[in-house]
Order: sequence, then C-alpha cells, then structure tokens
Amino acid sequence: MKLKYKIALVGDPKVGKSNLLNRYIDGIFNPPPSRIGVKFYQKTVQIPGTNEEARFLFWEMINRRFQGIIEQHFKSTSGVILIFDTTRRETFDNLTYWHDEIKGRIKNVVPGILIGAKMDLVDQRVVSTKEAQEYADKIKYAYIETSAKTNHNVTKAFNFMIRELLIPEKAKIDELINKIKKIEKDGLKFTEEFKILKKIKELKKFKEGLNKLYED
Repeated sequence: MKLKYKIALVGDPKVGKSNLLNRYIDGIFNPPPSRIGVKFYQKTVQIPGTNEEARFLFWEMINRRFQGIIEQHFKSTSGVILIFDTTRRETFDNLTYWHDEIKGRIKNVVPGILIGAKMDLVDQRVVSTKEAQEYADKIKYAYIETSAKTNHNVTKAFNFMIRELLIPEKAKIDELINKIKKIEKDGLKFTEEFKILKKIKELKKFKEGLNKLYED
C-alpha cells in the first residue's frame, strides 16, 4: 500500500512558512533568504506497527505574482495549510483572499488547517486567539498556534494534517475487512481461508497503526 499526498502551504510572504517546514522536516530554525517561486519539501512517515509508509510532499509558494506558479501550487492538492502571522494584521486580513483562491482552484473538498504563526512574539501580537479561532470555525478549518523558533506545536500541526489525510484510509480498510469477513463466512477451502485470515490480520495491524499515529 503506497500512500502519497501533496500538501499546499498558503499565505502571505514572510508569515513563516519556510521556518515551519524547516523545523518540521529538519528540526532546525534557520530563517532562509527570500526566494521567488515555489519550494518543495518531502517527508516519509512510517505508520506505527506496520511496514507501510506514507509520503508527503509539501509545496511552499514564495510569491503569488506568477499565475503559472499558482496553478501548479494548487494542482492535485490533497490538503491545505493556511498560515498567517499573529504579529501582522494584514496577513490575517488577507486570509479571505487566500481561502477564495483555495476554493476556486481546488475542485475537490480537501482537509484544511489554519496556523497562527510566531506566537512566541507575545508583545508584538495583534491577532487574538479568539479572533483566529472564529475565522477557522467560519471556514471549517482546525486552528493551531505555533512557533517555529521555540518549536511549539509545529509537529502537532503537521501531524494533525497528516492524520486527517490518513483517516479516509482507515475507512477503506474497514470496508475491505468487512468484505473479506463476509467471503470468509460464506465458506472457503482451508487454503483460501488461511489467506483471507492473514489479510485481515495485516489490515487490522495497519489500521491499529493509523489509530496510534499522532495520538498526542
């Protein structure tokens, strides 16, 4: 079972997208220089208790001036992470623009999460948790506040998105297990039954791994 997903990070320039990805992927906080275009990050996640892996490709859009880049950024997206800077009001106000872009360019319904970045800068904060949560509720996104500098909630935020993408796989597994059980109930030869039971065991192990994934 090979699982592959593309996750688009969306938001104004300099809201902390690169810092969050660097912290999550490499475990470092090292503000990179400004760039133009798109940067790609990749992470392979081992599903606990199984030999299965899921690969996640994170797209970071650096500049929204180029139409072709925007189109590629949203193409075949499995999930969206929408980010604003809690110390810059305009980045929060511009979330409406970005959410409209998401709705207009991604035809399928995909899971989304809103991240309020740079929460370590308490004295500079201008967007409250209450205000951000209300907006997240309005667009039906989960909301998490993070700090790439202190590593607060960074892993939690990305793992939440990963879990949201993997949950549908659990539903598919449940459906397949039920089908296999029905075939087994109808009666099979011993060799066929052994294969079916072995498959059920493998699928249950995978499902348990998904249930265990990122419980914290």
